[in-house]
Amino acid sequence: MVAEKSIIIPTFHDEPPAYLPIYKEILTDQSSYSFNTPEELNVFRNVLGYKPSTYSIIGMNLNLDRYSSDPSENIYADYHKSSLEKNSNREETPFLLYVGRVDQGKGFLEMAEWFLEWKKNSKLPHKLKIAGKIASKIPNRISEDKNIEFLGFVEEQIKFELIQNCACLINSSPLESFSIVLMEAWLKGKPALVNGRSDVLKGHCLRSNGGLFYFDRKSFFATLDFILNHPKESFEMGRNGKKYVEQNFNPKTVREKLLRLIDKTIQKNTQVRKILLVFPQTEKTIHRESLRFSFLFAQTFLRPSR
Repeated sequence: MVAEKSIIIPTFHDEPPAYLPIYKEILTDQSSYSFNTPEELNVFRNVLGYKPSTYSIIGMNLNLDRYSSDPSENIYADYHKSSLEKNSNREETPFLLYVGRVDQGKGFLEMAEWFLEWKKNSKLPHKLKIAGKIASKIPNRISEDKNIEFLGFVEEQIKFELIQNCACLINSSPLESFSIVLMEAWLKGKPALVNGRSDVLKGHCLRSNGGLFYFDRKSFFATLDFILNHPKESFEMGRNGKKYVEQNFNPKTVREKLLRLIDKTIQKNTQVRKILLVFPQTEKTIHRESLRFSFLFAQTFLRPSR
């Protein structure tokens, strides 16, 4: 790694691997950094003991057309049309949706237990649908309960339809660096309920006013009740979330932030500045394109977890 020419996307989580000594050796202030959220930057600073001299909070580049709420404007229009026609005569019980790996590291078991306890005391008909690979053993009291439906891993098209039809997305993970599925739900205008122990998820909700967050059993019950019993406010949350994603993670905004970070990286590189004295335009173009390629390569293979 040529540190002074590198733009690193750390996707940092506050968990044991982040404290391995090798990270302090590699993640130095010579490099530039692209963070997904302000909260990820805080974790980086707390773990490594410094705030980078050159960084930007960029997030993820989302193809907004892909998530259009109007099936006629969506690249999956044919699928949606046939699927919706197929199910048009079937009345489905309203449901909450969890999308992601099914394991305790994602806070799933705790959330599922609380949902079932909430369900016993609620008159609302909502069930909980789970879309994701099961990565750890699920207790029978959860896996066999009729109010929870395990769908397993689903294709992207089916995931989009589930999001479109859910009453609320739940993200129970206490450790996130961004959360693509949260952005997908907001682009569909859905309110979200997230684990407040994840500073990243809580931060998204506070900045967007697109969802609520819980810390324990009592707050889980209260926030879920509020979302389901206040349709007007829930609609506003979904609309706020959609606006937040469209304003901050559209291709144009992400590209502009990235190019500004590339420029700052070039400017701080002493060796590059010396070369620019001789070849001001040509070398800048070469280094700029090289850094752009490095970033896109990293973005492809180091995408944040959902």
